[in-house]
Amino acid sequence: MARGLPEELQERLARDCPVPVPVSVFANPVLLHGPAAATLLARDYGVRDRDILEAAALHTVGRADMGRLAKIVWAADKLEPGRRHVDDALRERCRGLDPDSLILEALEATIAWLETRGREVAPETRDLYNTLRKERG
Repeated sequence: MARGLPEELQERLARDCPVPVPVSVFANPVLLHGPAAATLLARDYGVRDRDILEAAALHTVGRADMGRLAKIVWAADKLEPGRRHVDDALRERCRGLDPDSLILEALEATIAWLETRGREVAPETRDLYNTLRKERG
């Protein structure tokens, strides 16, 4: 919805996001389209449901306290076909998992992929991973 917009417009929209946006989003322009899309959903389409807006806004970085819908959307984004770090075996392992287990599988694959390429992992993404690991024991 917002990914193809000019970066400057994405940033303006992200700053107006109707749900709290992690600061790290503004340090990495590729992450701006999530909160920008949430702003567009609220402004242009009248979406007021906080769960929907949160899911759109956080699908790029995640956050430890995000709701169930946001978790599912985050995982779907990370596991979608075309992602270079996802293979059929990972997708098969994820079938039927509860949202937190699904996110842990997706987080492990995403973090490993980013780290092997020397790319930064957003602090909120790392915090989400650590929180879920701690909760799972």
